[in-house]
Order: sequence, then structure tokens, then C-alpha cells
Amino acid sequence: MVPERIHVKLLKAFQLMLEKFPFMIDMPVDNDNMLLKVEPVTAYYLDYKKVFGYRDMVSY
Repeated sequence: MVPERIHVKLLKAFQLMLEKFPFMIDMPVDNDNMLLKVEPVTAYYLDYKKVFGYRDMVSY
């Protein structure tokens, strides 16, 4: 059984996805679908204003 707070978060996430991608309403229901939350630890961003190929690492 899913705790209530997680259930509320899942409903909100699906509602936001339907607002952004309305075509999902017409998709068939599939019980194998899952929702993943990705939380990056480090990432690189490119800044071509400084020099071509320049990148900085960012830690979260």
C-alpha cells in the first residue's frame, strides 16, 4: 500500500504531465508504467561565451 503523502505527490505529478502533454489522455492504460524521480548529484554546463568547449562542474 502506498502512503498517503506519496499518493498525493504521484497524483500531482501525473496531473502536471497531462497539462504539459495532453495527448497522454488518449494513451491506453498500462499497469507496467512507472514514474521515476532523478536527483542529480553533479552536472556539467557548457558556456560558449567564455571559450568554445568551456564547461563548469556543478554539485547539488
